[in-house]
Amino acid sequence: MKLIVNADDFGYSKGVNHGIVDSFKDGIVTATTLLTTMPGSQHAYELAKEHPTLDIGIHLTIDLGRPTLGAEKVPGLIQGNGEFHTYEHWTSATSVPTNEIYAEWKNQLETAIENGIKPSHIDSHHHLHMLPLVFPIYTQLAHEYGLGVRFHPCWGWTAAETAAAEDSLKELKRADYFSSDFYEEKVAVNFFESLPMIDETWEIMCHPAYLDPELLKRTSYLNERITEVEVLNSDETKAEIERLGIELISFKDL
Repeated sequence: MKLIVNADDFGYSKGVNHGIVDSFKDGIVTATTLLTTMPGSQHAYELAKEHPTLDIGIHLTIDLGRPTLGAEKVPGLIQGNGEFHTYEHWTSATSVPTNEIYAEWKNQLETAIENGIKPSHIDSHHHLHMLPLVFPIYTQLAHEYGLGVRFHPCWGWTAAETAAAEDSLKELKRADYFSSDFYEEKVAVNFFESLPMIDETWEIMCHPAYLDPELLKRTSYLNERITEVEVLNSDETKAEIERLGIELISFKDL
């Protein structure tokens, strides 16, 4: 099987950025997706220039940090403090400001491009691109920019919705399957044995990082990120990948 190991959250903070780059240089990470809305984004742009072979996509968000557009342009996306609405806000919404999400996500892409990034793929923070109300915006941008995508129905999609979405993705690059299971207690060398050894392509997400103040104040997923760095970079993991006959690839290889 072929496997993309994508590190989400590049640009979150310096600790995250260093954890991802180390897991690319010394481990099995093959790609990453970048947040343009967080304090660590500028540092991520600098690291990207130092590591031009790192396959970088964009981690689109409407629930972390501040919009790249002025608050007056996307009032429907933000709280009173100027930051995006919470994850809970979006997952309980019965309608979304479609034009504002499109404009903000497009500007997140353009912001990265202006800073020297040549994105190959897109996904989103907390998988919000997979909300049925948001997904058409995501696919529209993927087609406009010719980007690879992450697809995994996870919000109660019906069979008809899934089939229609699959049809809209036909011309876009993506892995055949996606797993979000490399997380919490499943972060271990033996995780890779759980993947079906079939002649198809998988993408798994990961979140390697070193702890720093930005992470400590914003997320409860902390020590597990250090464990991810250890597992992704370990000789045991590399040996397991080789033993299982897994070929590591990136989105650029699709």
